Formats: sequence, structure tokens, C-alpha cells
Amino acid sequence: MIRFLNFVSIIVAFVILAFGVFNYVNRDHTTIYVGVDGYSAPFSMTSDIGELKGFGVDLMRAVANALDVNVEFRMIPFYVLQDSLRRGTVDAVVAPFDSNLKENQLNSNFTVPYFKNNLVFAVKDNLASKYKDISSMSGVKFCVTDKPDVLKYLRSKYKNSVIMIFASSEDAFSGLYKEQCATFIDSKSSMYYYISKHRLRKLTVKDIPFTGEVTYKIAVGDNKAELLNKINKGLDYLMSTREIDEISKKWFSIPSDL
Repeated sequence: MIRFLNFVSIIVAFVILAFGVFNYVNRDHTTIYVGVDGYSAPFSMTSDIGELKGFGVDLMRAVANALDVNVEFRMIPFYVLQDSLRRGTVDAVVAPFDSNLKENQLNSNFTVPYFKNNLVFAVKDNLASKYKDISSMSGVKFCVTDKPDVLKYLRSKYKNSVIMIFASSEDAFSGLYKEQCATFIDSKSSMYYYISKHRLRKLTVKDIPFTGEVTYKIAVGDNKAELLNKINKGLDYLMSTREIDEISKKWFSIPSDL
């Protein structure tokens, strides 16, 4: 009986060892080299001590973890990020550029979306019932920063309204709290990131429909179909497990809408 148990123990140990060796041999030990610019908060930026961080950085690390591969980031100026794919400097690029624009599709293939950006507006909680949507704001004063897409929208839709342009989000939110304006309009990513980072309270944020939604996707070289498929599988995993929600909450205090 004892000999039999010892034999069974040896067989079980051998199976476990063999399974472990099989998994190790079949693991993908490649490294994905990812280009970021490091100055596109909250998607990629550097801390005071030079550490790379951001929503896109955390997202790519989570994708790599799901695929059981390594990831290494390379900081590259924004305007040459996609050219770095053509040159082979990096395998992929994570940056907040519109994947729908033709000029951004050169030498690139794109994954499924990881973020959808659009214009939103913020109002003080005590005015949220009065200003239920953007159409109820005709004639009010708008707080904005100097962003072309926001100004273009307001000047086309609210020609007779007062537009107060501030130097920073901090100044624009200050104007909103002081009721110098009825609302502050910005992109969803910038709005929620600033509110989350500075823990602003007593604000209601609402979407502005039909303002040209911008879709962010991870770009890979046009000759890297296998890598594209892998990253898509990683993104699908983050979405199916809702790990993407935790990453989104970290940077925007809201779950992902994907």
C-alpha cells in the first residue's frame, strides 16, 4: 500500500513538473516595444522623478500582462510617433490621435478602440436640473480653454453667446465655481482627468452629442498582423474581465464606456 502511494505521488509530481515545463516552453517571452510621447496627459506623461505613467501606459502594461509578454516603452516626440512604426523603432504606438483620420492611417494598422473621446460640459450640481443638456444653454456664458475644436463648436452653434477663454483648466473651473459662466466645456478625457486629479466636488458632467467622437486605438506597423491580433486579444480580455474599468477609474474616476 505504501509503495503504491509513493508511486502515485511520484506520478503526480511528474505530471505537475511536466505541465510546468510545458507552460514555460510555450510562454511568449517576446518584448513589445511601445512608443509614447510622455507629454499627453492623462494618456502618457512623466512624474517629477521621470517615471512614465498614464492611462495608455497602464493599459498597455495590462495588455502585456494578459498576453504574458514583456513591454518596454520608448519616449518619442508626438509628431514622429507613427513614423517610428514605419522605421521599425517600435512595434506599437499608444497616443491620443484620431485613428479615423487618413493621415494617421499611413504605415499603420489599428486595434479595436480603447477609448472614445468627445466634448462634454460641466455645471454646478445646483444648476444641473436647469441645464439638462447643451441645447438648454442658449445665451449663457461659456468657460473654455483655448482649444480649437471646442471654440469651433461653440462659434458655430452659439454665435450670440459670450465665450470666456481661460489660460488653463484650473482658471476655467475657478470661473465656473465663481459663476462667471454657466458651464465649462472640454474634451471628456481632459474634463474627467482634471476633476479626478484635483478631487473636485459638486459638479455634474454631461455628454454633448454629435460633436465628432474621436476614437483612440493602439497603432501597430502595417506588417505586424500577428502582433495586431495579439494586442486585440489582450484588449478583449481587459474588456471581458472589466479590468479596463479599474484602469479608467484610476485616471478618470469613471468606468470605461467600451
